[in-house]
Amino acid sequence: MQEYSASPHTMTWAAAHNLDLSEFVGVINTVGAEIAANSSQGANRNEWVDAQAMVVVEEAGEFIGEYRRNRGFARRAGNREDMLAELADVVISGMLMFYTLREDPEVHIKRKLKKIVTRGYVNKEPV
Repeated sequence: MQEYSASPHTMTWAAAHNLDLSEFVGVINTVGAEIAANSSQGANRNEWVDAQAMVVVEEAGEFIGEYRRNRGFARRAGNREDMLAELADVVISGMLMFYTLREDPEVHIKRKLKKIVTRGYVNKEPV
């Protein structure tokens, strides 16, 4: 897998465009099918999509909770490993949402990366 700099200024559009997510998407599709087959619990399509959207937000909330603990902003301390595990849940649930919406994540991720790496940045004076 190709490594990228954390700064969008150093990532070229060519590098973003050539990003290969197909193996990851394949795994997500397999997991998504398994989840849909075994945990919809009689929900109709709209209810299933709603539930999956809420999972994305729930996982984001769990990540920010662990981030706060890791940074010392909460009553109890956290650790980096728990924070990163929650971040992985955010990525996985987001990818599963693409599956639930019957969309190709690679198309949307590449489109968004193109926008990020090609847009100009504005330096604004403080108000």
